[in-house]
Amino acid sequence: MAFVYQIFGGLLILAGLSVVWTPIPLGIILIAFGAVLILAHSSAARDWVMARLAGNRKFDAFLIRAERFLPGPMRRILEATHSLSPDF
Repeated sequence: MAFVYQIFGGLLILAGLSVVWTPIPLGIILIAFGAVLILAHSSAARDWVMARLAGNRKFDAFLIRAERFLPGPMRRILEATHSLSPDF
């Protein structure tokens, strides 16, 4: 079943990329939900994001600050991608 969620997340990201340039920010919302679906159901994707965040401390700090504004399920998914040794 996780594979179905990953495919659906990828389709949401592709749909979001195709409409991101419209005046209504629907594309950004679709991309965010697609990324959350993929991160929730793929340990390889979480590992990849953790590696990218470890190399970009400012973006990692931004995501940590943004977590408090997210709903519970999205917050838990982002918490799983924290870099290994945060020093903020």
